[in-house]
Amino acid sequence: MILTEPAPGRTAIAVLLVHAVHILASLSLVVPMASRLALQGLRPTLMRFAVIQALSQPLVFAAWLLAPSGVDRGIAWLAPAAAALLLCGVLLGLRAAKRADAGVEAESGSPSGADVRGPS
Repeated sequence: MILTEPAPGRTAIAVLLVHAVHILASLSLVVPMASRLALQGLRPTLMRFAVIQALSQPLVFAAWLLAPSGVDRGIAWLAPAAAALLLCGVLLGLRAAKRADAGVEAESGSPSGADVRGPS
């Protein structure tokens, strides 16, 4: 796929297969190999898979339309910008989590953790 011309069909299949492998790998961590599965138990996973595919496939197609044929120009700047935006989101999330923990600790009046009255 990397050595051929880009095509929206191959890109859509790649996104679908990568997501399916990710879902199957996550299920393999929690479902024992010899167990039986009820289809009702897999319904939430299948629904999430369908929703994510319904959202991601149009985005991938739009990115394919915006991608130029030349490598030297185009939306290549988008990858570092998206990484920086992701980093900012993670840092803001960590900051909010620390504030929430500090608020809970201030309400209880004591630091979190067990007080065993011994050396730590």
